[in-house]
Amino acid sequence: MSLALTADGEIKIWVERVSKTYPRPNGEVVTAVARADLFVRTGEFLVILGPSGCGKTTLLRILAGLEEPTTGNVFVDGVSVTGPGNDRGMVFQAYTSFPWLTVAENIAFGLRLRGNDEKEREEVVNQYLDVTGLLDSRDKYPKELSGGMKQRVAIARTLATKPQVLLMDEPFGALDAEARWRMHELLLEIWAKTRVTVVFVTHDIEEALFLADTVYVSTARPSRQKELLRVPLERPRTLATKGLQEFIELEMDIARMIRAEGGTGSQRE
Repeated sequence: MSLALTADGEIKIWVERVSKTYPRPNGEVVTAVARADLFVRTGEFLVILGPSGCGKTTLLRILAGLEEPTTGNVFVDGVSVTGPGNDRGMVFQAYTSFPWLTVAENIAFGLRLRGNDEKEREEVVNQYLDVTGLLDSRDKYPKELSGGMKQRVAIARTLATKPQVLLMDEPFGALDAEARWRMHELLLEIWAKTRVTVVFVTHDIEEALFLADTVYVSTARPSRQKELLRVPLERPRTLATKGLQEFIELEMDIARMIRAEGGTGSQRE
C-alpha cells in the first residue's frame, strides 16, 4: 500500500476492492460484499451503517481476519491482514463472557494467555474495572449481571489486551433504550481516553450519528459504499446532541439514502 497519509492524518486501516462470495449447495453464488473500498484514520471512530443482512458483519469479520476476502486486500498499518492478530480486538453482538469465570477473571483471561505476570494482570484488570464501572462487580459471575454489564465485561476484556483497533459488531443491539444510551456514553468516554481506532457496525442511524466521526453508509446486499459521511457534530456529545436540528436533518438524509436502496435502517422511535 503506497498511500500512508491523508490530509486529516495517518491511515490505520485500508480496505481495497474487497469482495466476499459464498457458494450454495445448489450451485448458486451469493455475494455478501462487493468491491468495498474504505480507509480509517488512526484514532478515528468509523461506523459501518446499513440495512440488516447487507454484509456489514461479513466486512467486519474480514477486517478481524476471521474470514478471508474472495478478492481484494485489507491492510492494518500497511501490513496485509491474513488472519486474527493481537493488534485487533473484537466485541460481538452476543455476550461472550466465560460463565465459569468472575468478572475480574474474564478481564484477565487474555492477559493470562499472553503470559503477563500476576501483578501486571491485577493492575490492568483494576484499570478496566474502573473505566467500565465494574469495580463493585469484580467477584460476580456473568449469570449475576444484566445484559449491559455483560457487554461492559466484554469491552473491558478486549481493551485489557490493548489492541490498536477495536472492532464492534452491533454490540448494543439486544439492550433496551436506556441501557443502550448508557453504553453509548461509556464507549465514547473510553474512546476519548484511549483513542483506540474503532470500527463499529450498526443498522441504527441514530446510534451511528451519535458515535461516529465518519459513517460508511452501505447499500443493501451485496454491501457497496453508498456514501462516506464525515459527521460535523462537536464532541463531547450528550443526550442533547440528538435533539439538534443538524442531527435530525442528517438522520433523515441517511434514512432516505438507505430506503432508496430498499433497506430498512432503523431510526429513532
